[in-house]
Amino acid sequence: MFIQSDYLEATGAASGQWIDFGYAGANINRESFNLPGGVGEYIYRGNYAATRTFSDRGGIEIVSGDAFLRLDVLDFDPSGELQGAIDGTIFNREREGSAGTLGLGDLPPIILAVTSFNTETGVWEGGSATTSDLIGDVRGSGIHDGMIAGPNGEEMGGYTIVTGAADIQRVTYQVVRYRTTTTIPVLDPLTGQPAVDPISGDPIVSVITTTGTSSGLDDVDLQGLQNLINARGNLPDFLPATGVPAGAEIIDNSTLFRDFTTEYDAREIGIFIGDQVIPTP
Repeated sequence: MFIQSDYLEATGAASGQWIDFGYAGANINRESFNLPGGVGEYIYRGNYAATRTFSDRGGIEIVSGDAFLRLDVLDFDPSGELQGAIDGTIFNREREGSAGTLGLGDLPPIILAVTSFNTETGVWEGGSATTSDLIGDVRGSGIHDGMIAGPNGEEMGGYTIVTGAADIQRVTYQVVRYRTTTTIPVLDPLTGQPAVDPISGDPIVSVITTTGTSSGLDDVDLQGLQNLINARGNLPDFLPATGVPAGAEIIDNSTLFRDFTTEYDAREIGIFIGDQVIPTP
């Protein structure tokens, strides 16, 4: 991966030939540096590119996305402990296979936590980087490093290393509770024939009511779905309940979900460069 701007160059490399994460790395260099002068708070927007390799297996994915960064030369940390701080978000993360395979599903944002930088060099190291799963718990974690560049701090760039679950997909399924009613003829104990009402002449029947539940997961191979996500395939979005008898009375119709997580992790090494956003007068 390679991103170049007026004052920065960022490079990342990895291989899908290893039966594990394998050797990989990232590097960023700049042409010049100075802190921006002015209000002290700045926003940068730019591009993100990354490689993803996997534990216990080969293969590689290429990730693209957008970077949003904030810089405060003074201090935007409420605790007042960070003098000179940055944070940001990597979002719109889309991935494809090494052969250009599309449709692998988008990835959640990477949050670059607030961290301080050296005001003399414009460099920061060891900032916390995390990404969340579908319910907001931490899915992957790692670090972000970077630097400010340009004679007036026009650019910021860096790299991230995040390790966590390779994929998490949600399958939504239907659950239906139903009631069925059946009638069974009552037999005359003397003749063994269907009994009839002596007045109306109508058959005498016994009414039997039963309830049941049908789930969209009833006839699904759950291990098959696990194998599919392990192969980085797309799981079905919705599984309908197919076991409701014809003519049954529907008591309740609800939609639930189940999350499937790969049985192995991914390591994503990404690079980003952003340009300072000049406010519109």
